[in-house]
This record gives sequence, structure tokens and C-alpha cells, in this order.
Amino acid sequence: MRKFERMVVEEIHVEDTQDVLVAKRRERIAGLKVAALWVGLWALLTTVGLAVRGAWSPDETRWLATAWEMWARGSFVVPTLNGDAEPVPPLLFWLMNASWRIAGVSELGARLVPALGLASSLFVVARLAALLWPEEREVARYAPVLLLGSVGVLLIAGIASPDTWALFFVLVYFWSLLLRWRRRDMRAWLLAAPALAGGVLTTGLVMLVYVLPVALTAPLWARAPRPGWRHWYADVFKALMLAAVVIAAWLMLVGRVDGVPTLARYLAHAWDGAPLESLARTHPWWWCVAVLPLACVPWSVMPLAWMRLWHIRREPLDDGFVFCLTWLTLPLAALALLPGQQAQWVLPLVPAGALLASRLLLAQALREVYVDKAFAGMALPLLLVGGAMMVLSRLPHVDALPALLSERSPLLGLAVMGVGIATAWLPIKNVRTRVVEISALGVLLTIAATVAVGLMFDAYHRRSDIGPVLAEAQALGRPVAVVGAYRGEFHFAGRLRVPLAVIDATRLPTWATAHANGVIVTDSAGARFPGATLLRQAPFRDGTLFVYGLSVEGAPGS
Repeated sequence: MRKFERMVVEEIHVEDTQDVLVAKRRERIAGLKVAALWVGLWALLTTVGLAVRGAWSPDETRWLATAWEMWARGSFVVPTLNGDAEPVPPLLFWLMNASWRIAGVSELGARLVPALGLASSLFVVARLAALLWPEEREVARYAPVLLLGSVGVLLIAGIASPDTWALFFVLVYFWSLLLRWRRRDMRAWLLAAPALAGGVLTTGLVMLVYVLPVALTAPLWARAPRPGWRHWYADVFKALMLAAVVIAAWLMLVGRVDGVPTLARYLAHAWDGAPLESLARTHPWWWCVAVLPLACVPWSVMPLAWMRLWHIRREPLDDGFVFCLTWLTLPLAALALLPGQQAQWVLPLVPAGALLASRLLLAQALREVYVDKAFAGMALPLLLVGGAMMVLSRLPHVDALPALLSERSPLLGLAVMGVGIATAWLPIKNVRTRVVEISALGVLLTIAATVAVGLMFDAYHRRSDIGPVLAEAQALGRPVAVVGAYRGEFHFAGRLRVPLAVIDATRLPTWATAHANGVIVTDSAGARFPGATLLRQAPFRDGTLFVYGLSVEGAPGS
């Protein structure tokens, strides 16, 4: 009898173990499917962006020119542009040079570097969600999908800039904090230190604004379990000091290689980071506060998320929720105090919004809350947007709004409203499907816009038609001058190794007289250069660039 009972118990135990293994296998397969989804969307977005257009001026060509000058000089301490020290953090250029070291010098390799920063960020945000809400597997599984579908991420995804790597380092720093809190891993500060140093070497001291307020206010969100606060703040301090040692070592090399004046320029621009010159920087203090909700669209306007937030308004907020709120509010308040605000500064805050939306939309306890409401999806936002587009198209243009809004036909707004009405009448789907479809639609719309804009305007931004002409002139020993502003537009395209002279129109006769066999790049027509040879002309932004080869007889002022 006892043998029989033991056999039954063992059989039940084996069946239970098999059930657990089957359940774990299904969970693993489900996780891999979702991971394959966001990896596929990222790959599609990246591939199309790289294929349909080249590097555009002023920003992308500037980054490529700076990275190229590092490569051409064989000096990787001080970033330079057209031979002059450029007071921007160097890490992006180090990564571009590393890619060239592996696969050879190419525009594709350099532009792929920021895209890899975004892919790495998507992976880390899933780790953050898993640590914030350990029991909510779907929240962690779909957090990268929500982040990739956010407007702020979609807009920056196709641009070769340091901002995706700044996002990555912010996420890694928070990953180290959560490892220290949830798993009591005393080695986590060793991960925080390189993340902090990497962030400062990518985006400047503004990196501290994103991470230190959250780390220092840990008692607000790290409530269960509570770490030993003395050790916690000691670890934060150790990571900060180790990062400071790395940054100080680089600054000492800057002073040694290029002198104290260059070091002073870096220190004076330490809070500027790596600004995008294509975006205005004269904004009021509330600029970042206004931009952040737009960067978190569509999740910031999805009614279901707000309805569920109202549903849990009287419940105590969990630690993960408070962590994300702290991440959103404290750095945002600090950014409002900094001068020269930039739109891309809000990018490291977007994951907090995506994590909050993922928690509200996919948590087990809220799975059935308001899913049967007709306007819980995106129908209402589409109706409001379509109505606003119809009204704005009939009103006089307001300078504070893009001209595109007032120039469009009201029929476009009517079409958007029609889509909203159709969405309200569609059969209700589960929230996971809604999230995937909204993110996928955002990626596809971004791809369509990239293709359309690339086909229309790529020819006005490519410099591959002028750069080689200037390189050939330099190879023949002819000096080259650019009339007007120059921010490295031709350096990478021509693989130039000699700085160009940058002059204004009033100095042109004097320069041409002194360099009778020189080459001039200008947006002026050939009437100003009698006898000069037109070497090349090409569209440039909203005009045309001309490359003239001077001669002794044809030089202005001769």
C-alpha cells in the first residue's frame, strides 16, 4: 500500500513538473515572439532610413565630418571640425571610428552606430520593466514595443546623432539602480559608473540631470525592500567618483594635446552637450514640459491608459509606478531651469512614459478594466485631431504653429475623423493586439514619411557630388574656400584632409587675388567670377551651390 501511495505521489509530482516546464516553455516562446516583433520593426525602420537617403546637413554631415577628421588625423582625443576644436563630447565619434576599424570607412557604418544605440535601449528597457514589476511578465515583454512606437523615439530613430546612445546610458544607469535595490547586488555601482561616464561623454553634464535626482530620492520609490541607505548613497557616490575620474582623465588629455584654451572651451560648453543645429535653441523655460507629452504620443493620448489611471486613483501606487513618476518629474523640472533648451533633451524621459503606459495597459489586475468601452482606443484622439485640422485649415496662420497645419485641405482632417469613427466601430480586440498594431502603425507611417521626404529632398542634402571635386582640387594643391558658413558639409563626402578656408563675400576679392588658382564654393551665380571655370553645381537645401575654379585672369579683383 505504501509503495502504491509513493508511486502515485511521484507520478503526480512528475506531472506537475512537466506542467511547469511546459508553461515555462510557452512563456519563453511568447517572449521570443514579441522580441522578434520589436527587433523586426527596428530593423525595418533602420534599413529604410539608411537606404532612401544619405547623411543630411547640417547635423549628420557635421557628425560624420568630425568623426572623419579623427580618423584622418589618427588622433582620438579632441574632436575637430574643419581643423578647429569642436567642443562636443567625443563618444559618438569614438564609436563611429570603431565601426570603421571593423568594417572600413563608410557612411553606412557611421549611420548604423546611432541605430544600434536605439536597439540596445529597447533591450535594456525590457530589463527595467522586469525589475520594476517582477510579477508582470507582459509589461516587461511589451515595454520595448511601446517605447519604439513613441513619437519621440520614431523621430530620432533615423537621425545620426548621439541622442540614442545618451538614452542607452541613462537606461543602463537606472538598470544598475534597480539591480542594487531589487537584488541587493552590491556590485551594481560598477555598472553605474561606466553608464554615467558614457552618458557625460555622449551628451555632456546634462546626463547628471537625468539620473542623479532619481538616485538621490530613492527613499520615495525604493520602499519594499528598503536598502540600507548608508550603503546606497555610498554606492551612488562611488559610481559618481569613478565616472569623474574617467572624465577628468579625458579632459587632462584634451589640455595636454590641444592646450588650455581648448580645455576651457569644453568646460564652458559642458552643459550644451551635442546640440542639433537644425533645431532652434531659443525656447522658454516651459519648452521641455510642453514637448514631453508630444514625444510620448500615442500613449500619452490613449484614453484607455487614462481611464485605468482614474480607476486606480485611490489605490496606493506601487514602487515601480512611483519610480517612473520620479523619473518623469524631477529631471523635467531640472531641465526647465537650464538655458538653451533642446527638444531632444526629453528623449531620455520617454521610456518612463512608455513604462507607465505598459503598466496601465498590460498589468494582470487591470486586464478587463474598460476594455469594452468603444472610445477606450484611439478613436477619440483621432476625432479630436481631425477636427482640429479642419478648424486650423480655415483660420489665419499662427506663427507659433507649423505652417503645414494651415496649408492643408480640410478634407485631410475630415479623413482623419473618418478613420476615428471607423476605429470606434471596429470589433474590440485585446489590449496586447491594440498595442502592437498602434506601434506597428507608427513605425510604418514613419517609414512612409521617410521614403517620401527622402525621395523629394535627398538630392538637396547629399554632398557626394561636390566633396570629390574639392578633394581633387586639394590633391592638385589648389586652395579651396567656402563663402559663407561652413559646418563640415563636404568633409566626409570628399574625405578631405586639409581644412577649407571659410570667408564672407566681402573678403572674396582679397582671397581670390592671393590664391589665383584657388577653388571657391558659393551660392552665387557665375557673373561674379568672369573667366572662372564652373567645375560643378548642385542643389543645396533651397538653392544651388556652385564650385568655381579661378585663374589669374579671372580672379575677382584682378
